[in-house]
Amino acid sequence: MRLGELFVPDDPLPPMIVLSACETGLGPVRAGAGVMGLPLALMIAGNRNAVVTLWSVPDASAAEFVTRLFRHLKAGAAPDEALTITKREMARHPRFGDPVHWAGFALYGAPPMSSNAMSASQRDLSRTVARHGRTD
Repeated sequence: MRLGELFVPDDPLPPMIVLSACETGLGPVRAGAGVMGLPLALMIAGNRNAVVTLWSVPDASAAEFVTRLFRHLKAGAAPDEALTITKREMARHPRFGDPVHWAGFALYGAPPMSSNAMSASQRDLSRTVARHGRTD
């Protein structure tokens, strides 16, 4: 996939992308900007969260990790919570307990909004709509 393929106006990116291939979180480091890699490109394209790998994770453990991660996301966990829970489970796994199997997964993205922040944001939106009849 090339960077230009990410910017498709009529086909927005999902709010979370999981890239379990080897070293998907790596890229050149630029002073003042950080890592200039695929996670940054995804955020620029509109993605809020990306789970990436920082090193080569064995295929069997990557498959187990991603299966568990999605199970927690489907159950309603926020991306950061799902990642933490999955890492803790993997650390206790008899076959995949070594950090090489799970510690390389990282979350790049926007921090979750607290329920108070969401409420304030929703109140602000309601006030804007009431005053102007629109949100733009």
